[in-house]
Amino acid sequence: MTPNLAGSRASAFSGREGYFLGVLLLINTINYLDRQVINILAEPIRLDLKLNDWQLGAVATLRELASSKSFPLITVVSATGGLVNFVHSAFFAAFMLRVHPEELKQLASTFGGVMGITTPVGFVGIALGLTTGIMGIIGTLLGGWLADTMAKRGGYGVYMIIPAVAKLVSLPIAVAALLAPNVMAALLLVCVLNVIRSAAHGPALSSVYALVRPEIRPTTSAILVFVIAVLGLGIGPIAVGLLSDTISASGWGAADGLRIALICAESVGLIGAILFLIARPIYIREAKY
Repeated sequence: MTPNLAGSRASAFSGREGYFLGVLLLINTINYLDRQVINILAEPIRLDLKLNDWQLGAVATLRELASSKSFPLITVVSATGGLVNFVHSAFFAAFMLRVHPEELKQLASTFGGVMGITTPVGFVGIALGLTTGIMGIIGTLLGGWLADTMAKRGGYGVYMIIPAVAKLVSLPIAVAALLAPNVMAALLLVCVLNVIRSAAHGPALSSVYALVRPEIRPTTSAILVFVIAVLGLGIGPIAVGLLSDTISASGWGAADGLRIALICAESVGLIGAILFLIARPIYIREAKY
């Protein structure tokens, strides 16, 4: 009787959990869609107020972007990068706690007085926060400087090459971090990973500015960030969480299930690298500002 009771409670929890995740997804989607209502109402507003397309930035932006072949590619590629980054941020700490629990306890005990924490969760949170923040700043500055310096000699194509190379190089490093035998090795690899990934942000996100006029760049950036958020943040973590649960339930266990799911997510970066290389010649032809 007790096992049945436990099973019924587990089923009820799973049902509530699925409902809760569904509500979160709906709220997240509405949160971003409501900001785009103006795009739907743009044409009636323009006609009613007798505004031209230059005055109505959203319409002018969408019209100009519709003629670009490289912008959709850059947007999709940026979304794959956002997916990988959001998934890493959401699950890597949990992965460390599952794979290296005893070592994290020892490290928390050893460095607890210095860092002001005594739990494995606190240690891994502070360690990943510091490595992500510091290495992210270094990588972002390095990527921007490198892109501007190389673009003086290599032209606009550099803004596609740097992100593509960064994605190709970061994939094996990310997989190595997931397969690392200990916490310190994993953290060291994550430091390198954050520098390389962050180096791609500046060139990738700023590349769209060369495709549109200066007066519509803010709306262009908003559209790009919107797609990154919806596909990367809205879909990525939920998909990886479901995949991890499915693999874990099939007999792999919680740690290996999450590891396999994260490796699958990291593989999306390879698609992004290929699309950046495909977009390069098209982008070179279209970049004019």
